[in-house]
Amino acid sequence: VLTIPPPILSRVYQTLSRGFVNLLNAKKISDTRFPFPYAQLIAGLLMIHVVLTPMMLTTLVSNKAFAAILSFFVIFGMFALNRIASELENPFGTDKNDLPLAHFQNEMNDSLMM
Repeated sequence: VLTIPPPILSRVYQTLSRGFVNLLNAKKISDTRFPFPYAQLIAGLLMIHVVLTPMMLTTLVSNKAFAAILSFFVIFGMFALNRIASELENPFGTDKNDLPLAHFQNEMNDSLMM
């Protein structure tokens, strides 16, 4: 039998419940993977984009240097967007852009200690 006042005990159980729900949400995110065929399709379309964009821009823009610079920035933007999406696919780990799980755990422990 616990000799803790009921409001404090209720708060402890509520905090534990919130922590468990957040743990299950994190597990759901880490277990759901990006479909491999879709990733392959994106990689293939990016390769087609690399070939077709300079050809299309050279026909649309009269200045060839401007067409080269414009196609570089367009292609670079698409590859950067793909890289950002691959970084966001798994937010857990030890990379610089990953979620600070140790900090989250310390906050959970501090809230339980009151």
